[in-house]
Amino acid sequence: MAQRSLDRRVEETEQNNRRLSVMAQRGQDIKAKETEEKINSRLSAMIQHARECRLNVIEGQNHQQIQTFYAARTVLYSLFRREYWVCVSLPHFFSPPGNDALFDIARATPGHLCM
Repeated sequence: MAQRSLDRRVEETEQNNRRLSVMAQRGQDIKAKETEEKINSRLSAMIQHARECRLNVIEGQNHQQIQTFYAARTVLYSLFRREYWVCVSLPHFFSPPGNDALFDIARATPGHLCM
């Protein structure tokens, strides 16, 4: 009778140990899964942040290029908005010294530039 009691206690202890082992394994699996999910979540957040940073850099470069383009366009428009007539006609080159009548007429014309 004492042997049966002892055998039953040993069996119960072994069952309890198996249950505890299964519970511990489940806990470790859950913890590992949560840890893996956290790692994946962090990696995903890091990748997203890197993409956003790269996009910001690209947008900044595009913005800089657009600003440069508009600045250059503004300068060019301001230079060529008015029509400048560069006068290189033959009478200017072959007029005798002291005969500035043609140059005076040209200078009086708006937007006319004599060389």
